[in-house]
Amino acid sequence: MKFRATFQNNKALSNVCETLKGVNKRAVLKLSQDRLRVIVVTSMAEGSMQVWASLKTATIFNLFRIESKLGNDIYCDVCIRDLLTAVKSEPSGAAITVKLSKVAERPVLTIASPLRMGSGDVTHCVPVRVLDDTEIANLAVPCLTECVLAFVAPPLDALSGLFERVKGLGCSVVTLAATPTASGVTLVVTARSSHVVVAATYGCLAYAPRPNPTRTTAAEEATVPVDRLAVTASFDVKRLTAALAVKDSQPHPTLTHIHCTPESGIVLFVQCGKDVNYLYYIPQIVE
Repeated sequence: MKFRATFQNNKALSNVCETLKGVNKRAVLKLSQDRLRVIVVTSMAEGSMQVWASLKTATIFNLFRIESKLGNDIYCDVCIRDLLTAVKSEPSGAAITVKLSKVAERPVLTIASPLRMGSGDVTHCVPVRVLDDTEIANLAVPCLTECVLAFVAPPLDALSGLFERVKGLGCSVVTLAATPTASGVTLVVTARSSHVVVAATYGCLAYAPRPNPTRTTAAEEATVPVDRLAVTASFDVKRLTAALAVKDSQPHPTLTHIHCTPESGIVLFVQCGKDVNYLYYIPQIVE
């Protein structure tokens, strides 16, 4: 098992770590030839929140070599804050190298860059744990093809401000009701506690396409039936707020879609430029 690379854009990875550090303390790094994925699963129990952040390898590395028995994929468990500290502390544009190595027989990600003055290097050793086959098999990206309604999300700043207000009023649960109409989707957000009710409505939200992994042409995509069913579900407001933290490190997303899955939850898809995207799976509360 070998991994060695040279950063050309460490800021892209540090932005992802900044975004995800509020979701969970640890993440799985999936290193592969075409993409680096940062995967957060809040617990292995059913109903856990998941985040899959994806970056094109060519965007963050210019020299890259990886070898493994798993089709040249490597899965490592890592502390998000430790990785953030190592990546963020090094200046962009420096000759930063990263490799998988061992210190005292324990695997680490070694991140090194030359000193700005004088000779020598600054080296960070970030402890990691290589996942076994069973743990890798349990990782599964949230399925978007089962969604019954997909639409463009309201501005993330507006939603985040609403959810923060709801938390401040002592509400822990938010109900989202999405209704398809001729002019788009109407989204009603409500929250209540023993002494207050909060309600906000966002209308005429454009429909978003449902992904079809088997399509081969644009014409074939147009023939895929898209269900447009009304959906009502309740969610933990803390999980929704954690998902919307993406707006702080990625303030200008190019695409934000909400996909509603039947009797399961929602998937928030956020595209940041051409090379970085996030997939948040937020399970609904079953009362």
